[in-house]
Amino acid sequence: MTTHLAEVTITETADEITVEQVWAGVDRPIGAAFALRKNHMPLARRLKAAMLAGRAMPFREVRADVNGKTYVSTECNVIGRTMNADLLRLGF
Repeated sequence: MTTHLAEVTITETADEITVEQVWAGVDRPIGAAFALRKNHMPLARRLKAAMLAGRAMPFREVRADVNGKTYVSTECNVIGRTMNADLLRLGF
């Protein structure tokens, strides 16, 4: 089974921006998602770049839940409250 990061999407609503990680090759493809304030689009773009580069949420392994559905386990190198500093530390 090949598992890789399929895409990172940025979705804007009236209230917020959502940055979401989607994996290919697993039963549960939705990975991490972050909700940001509407005026933080530059931060959202930096987060997307860090996710696509495998630095913000790097792949660890494919796991299965109690029902046998597969999902991707990742590390988390960014935290919402310190996201700007975390991204700068990672080079984004």
